[in-house]
Amino acid sequence: MNRKLLLFGFFLLTATLCLFGRGRNQDSVDRSAWETVTAFSAFSPLPGISGINTYADHLAWQAVERELLVNIDFQTVPGGEWVRRLEILMASGDLPDFFLRINPRLAEQYGRQGVLMPLNNLINTEIPNLRQIMNQHRSVAGAMTSAEGNIYFFPRLLIDPRLRHDSGIIIREDWVRSLGLPMPSTTDQFYNVLKAFKEGNFNRGGNRNEAPFVGDYRFLIWAFGIGSRGINQENDFFVEDRQLKYGPTDPRYRAALEYLHMLYSDGLIENSSDETYMQKLVGESAGATFGSWAGVLSPYNRLLEAEGKNPGFRGIIPLAGPTGERNSHGNHNELDLDFGGAISSTTSKIDTVARIFDYLYSTEGSVVMSFGIEGDTFILMNGEPRWTSKVLDSSLSFQNYRRAFISDVGTIPHQFNVMGYMENLTPFGIEANRINAESSALNKKPPSLRFSEAELRELQTLEQQLNAFVDDNLDGFISGRQPLSQWNVFQQGLQQLGVIRLVELYNTSFRRFLAASN
Repeated sequence: MNRKLLLFGFFLLTATLCLFGRGRNQDSVDRSAWETVTAFSAFSPLPGISGINTYADHLAWQAVERELLVNIDFQTVPGGEWVRRLEILMASGDLPDFFLRINPRLAEQYGRQGVLMPLNNLINTEIPNLRQIMNQHRSVAGAMTSAEGNIYFFPRLLIDPRLRHDSGIIIREDWVRSLGLPMPSTTDQFYNVLKAFKEGNFNRGGNRNEAPFVGDYRFLIWAFGIGSRGINQENDFFVEDRQLKYGPTDPRYRAALEYLHMLYSDGLIENSSDETYMQKLVGESAGATFGSWAGVLSPYNRLLEAEGKNPGFRGIIPLAGPTGERNSHGNHNELDLDFGGAISSTTSKIDTVARIFDYLYSTEGSVVMSFGIEGDTFILMNGEPRWTSKVLDSSLSFQNYRRAFISDVGTIPHQFNVMGYMENLTPFGIEANRINAESSALNKKPPSLRFSEAELRELQTLEQQLNAFVDDNLDGFISGRQPLSQWNVFQQGLQQLGVIRLVELYNTSFRRFLAASN
């Protein structure tokens, strides 16, 4: 990778953002008669940007204010200070009307303390757009409902399947075709392709000892019909027979380890650090990885093209393992659990706050959050938003322009607009997204689950110990440091660390999820 090119690109972005920086739009509309509500949130502008200091400076929120005739007084703090400042605010009792960018677990914690409002009745009576989504997608209702049966947070929703299937296996198609091989669709074919990459000396870096696959390879365990942590998957569970099962205790996990050990022994896989990951892929010393279409496939192809190389990365469907199943736990659930919104239990302006959240879940609100102000930053063509020349002619990417001036859609509770995601992809990224969304009919990925405070405390201890134990044994079995003849010893260790209790806790929550979903 050309470091000078990267540095030049960074300084160009920073300089451009400074040129485009601007404060809140001022217009001739008389806002004095509009009701004012307060909102508390963290805010993190792009590096180098000037004039954009709070959500109030974003075009999407200005559009919301004009549409609903309401002033939103945003009280924002730097992202790094968010949790500490939130604790101080909650203890003070002097609360805003609503919160943004609050972690759903924090929302439930403060909701149980009576600081945040239970939203069940409000959603049913005053937020029809969200209520309709919950009725049509019952798993959303199940994932929003706390262990006590209350709802305390408004989620960011990824309803369209194309939004959820944003990651997968990425491979150099040109290398595969030059070998006369089909694009791999099974674990056996994947092994054969990686083996051919290595033996065919496709490594442009000149070091034949380097592995042709780089990155987190735990996704290969999913092809054996079981669960494992990995990209976009934070636990080792999977859904089967209407219950949650724990991957590392399943006999299929051993078969997956045998497969991974074979790949490792033949020098075909390497879990590279973040510092060398991109260097190896763009430097053409590796030809396969697992990553997102927007964050890896599309930009890495652009980087290859910029260096005069063939932009040959393509996405492939989830691999079928020995059972023939195609599972990808790397797709997202319908709820984004990183950020949400909540309402203070002390607000006297509940009707106005409810109108704001209802608008965010409307079709119009979804478009506004991703594209800004109609006629200014976007127009509608055949019912679909399209950027205006104001955005198209800027030197910023669509994603950076949105983040800088329109909204931080990754943190806002609303129904994320699918076009706001798809326009970040190259045609090959769009094709990868399509084939993965269509081929992952069998989904064993666990849903987003809610736990009580007591359950969370117990889970934290159990998972910390079990995850560390699984990681150490996983690495040992794959590398050969620990022979697979020690499988029973591994199972005994899991039992001693409380895996049975862990499975009980998860299934208790899963049963609540099913009940709330139905």
